[in-house]
Amino acid sequence: MTTGVETTTGPLWQGLGNSVGMAMAARWKEAHFNKGGDTIFDYRVYALCGDGCMMDGGVSHEAASLAGHLELSNLIWIYDSNPA
Repeated sequence: MTTGVETTTGPLWQGLGNSVGMAMAARWKEAHFNKGGDTIFDYRVYALCGDGCMMDGGVSHEAASLAGHLELSNLIWIYDSNPA
């Protein structure tokens, strides 16, 4: 298994949607491959986001809503507020 996979995206908000997709994929792998008490997959997805990510388009809000609806407890968004 590879430790510390990183991805970058284009628009500010796109990374948040990407992180939700990664967390969903992780949950799917856990459900399909962790059998009989064996834990093969168990990892967290971290995303760094700022106030620009939250203001730019509705995609970040929709991604957050989907993550909450699916109860993705393996997803951690680290928020950085840049005061004016």
